[in-house]
Amino acid sequence: MASEEEAAAAEPTEELLQKQLEVAINGTGVDLKALKGPRAALMAKNEAKAQKEAVEGFTASALALGPRRALLSEAASSECTLDRILDLGLGRRKGTAEPQRSQALLCLDAVAWATPLLIGQPLQELIDLHQDAKFGKASLSVAVSVLAKFEPRGHGVVQLVLPGLLKLVDDKNWKVRVCGLKLLPPCLRQMKHTTKQLSELLSRLLPQLLEGPLMEPRKEIQEAARQVLDEIAKMVRNSEVRQLSKEVVKAVADPANQKATQDVLALLGSTTFMNYIDPASLAFLIPIMNRGMKEREQKSRKWSSQILGAIVTLVRDIQYLRPYLPALLPLLKECIVDPTYEIQREAAKACGMLTQELEDWSRTELQPWLCETMRSGDEGLTMGCAHALSEVLLRMGRGQRDQYMRAIVEGASSSCSKERAGFLNLLDFLPQALKNDFVPYITAAWPAMLAGILPEPDDVGLRACQALVARFGASAPQLLLQGFEDIFFATQHDTCVFPTAVKHSGCYRPKDVHWVMREHYLRLFSQMCDKILEHRKYGQDMLTCSDCSSRKVREQIMVILETFKLDPNAQVERQAKHICRTCGGQPKVTKEVMPALEETLLRMRQHKRCAMKRKTAEALLASLVAEGELGGSNGAGYLAALPEVPELEAVEDAPCRKSGGPSNLELLLARNNSSSAGANSSQEATGEAEEAPAAVMTGAAVSEDREFFAKKGFRAVFPEGSWEAAGKGAEAARAFCEIMSASVAVESLSARGLFGELKPKVEIVAQQYAPTVVTKDLVAKLARSVARSVFGEASLSEADELEEEAAEATDVLLRVEDLMLMYGGGHLLLKDTLLELRKNRRYGVVGHNGCGKTTLMKELQAGRVAGMPENIKCVHVSDADLGNMKVLEMTSIAFVKRDMPEGSLLSAEEAIARVGFPPEMQEKPVADLSGGWRMRLLLACVMMKQADILLLDEPTNHLDVHAIEWLCQYLLSLKTSSIMVISHDPHFLNAVCTDIIQYRDKKLVYYKGNFDSFKQANAINDEDADNLLAGNLSLDAAKPSAAKAADSAEADAGGAAAVDEVVERLADEPKA
Repeated sequence: MASEEEAAAAEPTEELLQKQLEVAINGTGVDLKALKGPRAALMAKNEAKAQKEAVEGFTASALALGPRRALLSEAASSECTLDRILDLGLGRRKGTAEPQRSQALLCLDAVAWATPLLIGQPLQELIDLHQDAKFGKASLSVAVSVLAKFEPRGHGVVQLVLPGLLKLVDDKNWKVRVCGLKLLPPCLRQMKHTTKQLSELLSRLLPQLLEGPLMEPRKEIQEAARQVLDEIAKMVRNSEVRQLSKEVVKAVADPANQKATQDVLALLGSTTFMNYIDPASLAFLIPIMNRGMKEREQKSRKWSSQILGAIVTLVRDIQYLRPYLPALLPLLKECIVDPTYEIQREAAKACGMLTQELEDWSRTELQPWLCETMRSGDEGLTMGCAHALSEVLLRMGRGQRDQYMRAIVEGASSSCSKERAGFLNLLDFLPQALKNDFVPYITAAWPAMLAGILPEPDDVGLRACQALVARFGASAPQLLLQGFEDIFFATQHDTCVFPTAVKHSGCYRPKDVHWVMREHYLRLFSQMCDKILEHRKYGQDMLTCSDCSSRKVREQIMVILETFKLDPNAQVERQAKHICRTCGGQPKVTKEVMPALEETLLRMRQHKRCAMKRKTAEALLASLVAEGELGGSNGAGYLAALPEVPELEAVEDAPCRKSGGPSNLELLLARNNSSSAGANSSQEATGEAEEAPAAVMTGAAVSEDREFFAKKGFRAVFPEGSWEAAGKGAEAARAFCEIMSASVAVESLSARGLFGELKPKVEIVAQQYAPTVVTKDLVAKLARSVARSVFGEASLSEADELEEEAAEATDVLLRVEDLMLMYGGGHLLLKDTLLELRKNRRYGVVGHNGCGKTTLMKELQAGRVAGMPENIKCVHVSDADLGNMKVLEMTSIAFVKRDMPEGSLLSAEEAIARVGFPPEMQEKPVADLSGGWRMRLLLACVMMKQADILLLDEPTNHLDVHAIEWLCQYLLSLKTSSIMVISHDPHFLNAVCTDIIQYRDKKLVYYKGNFDSFKQANAINDEDADNLLAGNLSLDAAKPSAAKAADSAEADAGGAAAVDEVVERLADEPKA
């Protein structure tokens, strides 16, 4: 007995492991069949106990020895340990007794952590055994263990395991399907660490479950599928979706229950999302959204479109959404052309967001359909597509939008009535969508919009012009005047070219409708004048209304009205005179604008193409001369001195493009897409595609590209067979590392990140399976090769490697990438930034009021930051807590006891003593304590909670100098926690902080050193530093865009300055 205890206490050896394995499989050698009676039962019990202990000993020894010594050594026999266990457990050897086989499966379960050795053929054989009546349950349990203990977490599951499992889920045999479903939960748990691949998997898996197993009549299949669904629900990280998880899962699991779907859509539609959407959340939202878009109920369709727009904005990685787009697009198209405006509006916004985040997909899949359908001639389809295309243009860059706008203006001037109506509808939506960003296009678009007006009820051209005047009539009238003048006089000709005619023959309108058109133009002109006069004060007219536009522009308006008053049609003349009187057109006003009027008439008299401008100018000049307003007493001499009028140039008819062909905008899209495709094909033809990194080939490298280049980089250092010299199993480990490299490459955001993550993972596997062949230097070379193969040769420098290695050696308490923080009704505070806190570091947080400093602390304390580890303990201490303690009558020790958490390692007495509370003060009421002593009480409570991260919000408020000094010393004494502190006291920050975190442009910017170091790095003087700490100074570089100045109708006048800025900038730009 003593010798057995000594053996157990001894260091594990290969000999000991073999003995334990022998006992575990074959027992102690006692022949139980030869025994009878009570002794047989006792011996059987002892034998079972000995085998159980042997299995436990084997488990511990194998872990201690590692895979090479424990499983691959052939010292004991010609067969390695693992092969022996597999042969017995999987029934490869004929004649293996049932007890031996069962025990071998237990031993195989004990070494399930040997992933590279078990993940291939052995795992497949275990799965194949699931239908065995005697060993099916045990083999399935071992298979689950192999998947649950997969190392490194998640990497390689998609490539090595899931293809086979998904085939099992679709098998015709119900038992096979149940087996596949039972193996999915451990795979999903592993894939928490590979979110991109998880998203792609869920996009296929969830529809597969909804259309198959969840609809099966067989109870076993339904239960297994529901377990998979519950596992996906546990993976949801978005706090808003997690709060609705029960309702969401219920709706997803029961596709026939329309009410459940509608209820969840209502809840989601009224939810303000304040966190990023993770793959699991996305997988649940998409099916509900798909069903909502199919519903007849308007609210469901509206909410679904709204949720899609939110998803595009909030999804952690936009690539998560790509696999769902083929199924989403047809449903989105239906919502775009829905006759209900609210549905159409939300669908249009979703199109804009998709264009912003997935420009390549939008250009090839969405925009061509919008352009084609927009000129279909169906009013409902046209308006919906025009609305969506306006949102698409809003999200484009200026350069690309310029190209599109030229094609849109050409389309609005088309002789094809359907095409013209479509593009005029688009120009109806664009001013409201682009706001002041539409200003650069007014000069080109306005004449085409005016020419597109037809004398028909609810004409789209008139509607578009009214929308533009409503938007820019007060803020940019100078851009509209020339268009008004040209079109007004063009319609006074006997034959006027209107390439947009619909109900009239050819490209011309009969003369008898021209005066009707001029009436329309005058109504628009009157609308523009009314917009300006909205800003006049009592007693002011057009010329004296100084709060809107410039004097020069207002004079030009009055001048143009004077020319309109000479219209040959009496009704148009009366209307022009009425507008003139409304604007204050009296004889004295005419005298005030006489210089501008004379200049305009002289210009019109010299016009090269418009005879009616010349005629009107001649008539009005003669009238003014006759009245003595021009030329004085020598009117005849004034007229004789005028320059000679040039000959009129002939006006050619506008070419008419045949109906039915693609519009210029569609041709532009096709050209852009073909040039993009041509670039890729030429790369392939020259062999450059294989050399270029995946990210360059596709813009956003797809998983297959990343995997290809990662494997290429891996084989450049470790080709096939390069690990064989390390012995049995090493080459299998090399192949596993190759797959793992591909998986890490798919998940990585940068070359540096790939290098930093891959290097330690390969090191661990290499040390276990090929320590004699693979050195640390070779592993570093491998990680470098893979990173540069995927992201390009210049993507990883030596400095990047050193920084990443230094980061590995530092204790990181919390690291959240792509952090987003929102407040209230969706107000964005932080976006796509990094939050990283390390042990024994003290971070001072600075930023202007309202940037989100306190909000971040509250979200950290509540554990609502997406991507934050669940085991991190954060405690928030605010100056508001000190204020609330002023009214507490309880004693100090009672206060600490009240906040003592369950299972605290410190008693209340120990905690209060550690913060320096003398015994005589422990019974003193909290309300009688000074601010410094109340702070000590709060810190005593923090101490008992064993916080990993201490969040201090203005802790020096209510404290005197001595209390602040004590607080500094206490914080400096903390060695394992991380501290974030907000304070307006620069001396406190200098004494305490090791780092500064600055809120700037919705990012977190990190600085090493205290507040003085931060001031020096940003060249901030003492006054600005005080203002910054007080929250009254912002260092954001981003300025509000001009578009925001015109967000409401009442901002028109205020937006005029922004429009003037744009117009001045355009004037300074070189002409094309």
